[in-house]
Amino acid sequence: MPIGHFSGKAWAIGYLGGIFCLLLILFLFVLPEENFLHLQKDKFEHIRICGPIVGIWYLFFSLPFLLKYQNQNLHYKTMQNSKSLSVTFKLLKKFLVSSGNKNKIKFFIARMLYTDGLITLFSFGGIYASGTFGFSFTEIIYFGISLNITAALGAYFFGIIEDRIGIKKIIILSLLSLSIICILILITNNKYIFWVLGVSLGLFIGSVQSSSRTALINLAKGENLNGLFGIYAVSGKVTNFLGPFFVASFTAIFESQKAGMTPIIFFLILGMLLLSKTRF
Repeated sequence: MPIGHFSGKAWAIGYLGGIFCLLLILFLFVLPEENFLHLQKDKFEHIRICGPIVGIWYLFFSLPFLLKYQNQNLHYKTMQNSKSLSVTFKLLKKFLVSSGNKNKIKFFIARMLYTDGLITLFSFGGIYASGTFGFSFTEIIYFGISLNITAALGAYFFGIIEDRIGIKKIIILSLLSLSIICILILITNNKYIFWVLGVSLGLFIGSVQSSSRTALINLAKGENLNGLFGIYAVSGKVTNFLGPFFVASFTAIFESQKAGMTPIIFFLILGMLLLSKTRF
């Protein structure tokens, strides 16, 4: 199976897991008048239970992997924590100063930027829907389910297309589409148009996440893949605070949720422009 198709299929299955978890919360805790654990809705216990449910879900479905590999004969070089940290920073420094890694560094910075936009979009999408369009918690759950469905479809089908037209074209197309849809979302005041536009975001969110992973594999060319995936993970988290910071700042300054959400568009566009200069 081609790598784009494989990655897209894997991401799609992951999104389906999210859909099942949301449905579980919806039908056991949100919709019933007398919910599963007799939680008090006036104290929002049926909403606060979402965090523990997701944690249990994550742990339960991690068990097959943890149990399967716990007895594998894996060899690691043991070292003291302080020494391990020192070695890690030395390797990272070596990677950053190497002239042969400039192209990879461009990709990591580009991904860092557009991932900040995506994570902020996930974090504040429900808040925006509630504050600007008056979504109830039940409607936000339905919206989340719909978004996961389109994201699964986007990851799967764009994964197939990626193997035909190339990774870079898919990521740029997806980031451009996300930027345009976000602009349209901030323009509209119609709740139903927001529904359609919001759900359509999932198509391109899924494709960006899937194709970014195959982009790294392509850039690595089979060399030091584990280490590069470590940097890949860091680049997706090290500046995560910037998106929420700018959203909060813009919202407070302009006293508008619409203005507060505009930094997301800048993150997506800046990431797209830098990615366009990366060679795959």
